[in-house]
Amino acid sequence: MKVYLSNYRDHWLSSYTIMEKVLFWKTEDDIYEMTPPKWLQNICENLKKFLDIIHPRISCVKIDGYDVWNFPETLGLIVLPMLIEMKKQKHGSPFVSDLLVPDHLKSMNSPRVQDEWDVDDNYHKRFEWALDEMIFAFGQLNIDWKEQYRTGDADLVFEGNEVKRGPNHTMETDYDGMSKHQNRMQRGFRLFGELYQGLWT
Repeated sequence: MKVYLSNYRDHWLSSYTIMEKVLFWKTEDDIYEMTPPKWLQNICENLKKFLDIIHPRISCVKIDGYDVWNFPETLGLIVLPMLIEMKKQKHGSPFVSDLLVPDHLKSMNSPRVQDEWDVDDNYHKRFEWALDEMIFAFGQLNIDWKEQYRTGDADLVFEGNEVKRGPNHTMETDYDGMSKHQNRMQRGFRLFGELYQGLWT
């Protein structure tokens, strides 16, 4: 797999910006109370289209056959660092339903909002928790996470078509812990699907 994406091209010149420069004696509020003339809007829109053609954003993705042999692991190599970077530069939070989070983060367990436009004190905490769960889930894809639930050494003896424990077999597996770990991973993947369209900064 080869992926190359350039930065976004900033080609949009707002007709309001032009009016603000031309009508320099007016305040910004005055400008935005006016409707730009249609001809000026057309010039701005056509200029953007022209610049998008001659200076497009570079988007190159090449997929090789072996990239889909283990789709989750391959995609996880891309998703994980993006989620970590998102956490570093997060400027806001998308809506995260109470149905997706633990009880202590639900809006009902947060101080009441003042009016319908306010958010509760747990609003951003819900997304931070969801982001951590997604990072945890994708971080497990390329490591042997099951190893931490095994202790001792394996001594297996093959007898015909059967595999039996040898005299030095001391390996024990914590299947309960392994199951809880797997369930947490699945929760992170579900959150990724639920919040996919809200993952922007």
